[in-house]
Amino acid sequence: MKAKRYHEKPSERRIRELAEAVSRARKLARKKAQREGLLPMPKPKPKKPPRKNLFSQLDDSSASKPSVAKPSQHGPENPSTGA
Repeated sequence: MKAKRYHEKPSERRIRELAEAVSRARKLARKKAQREGLLPMPKPKPKKPPRKNLFSQLDDSSASKPSVAKPSQHGPENPSTGA
């Protein structure tokens, strides 16, 4: 349904509600005709390929290089934790 404004005049409200009712009735009639075979069913929309992650390029570029352990900036690594 169309979002109404904060305040609308009663005449505008009547017109809006009537227009919404007409569009609902047309939609129901169209759906019924499609189910009965009088109208062709709508064609399914083609599925879009999944969007590429913008950060995947950074991950891919680091995967091609050999991994080198970098020293931590926050202090010495503790070899017993394996981090």
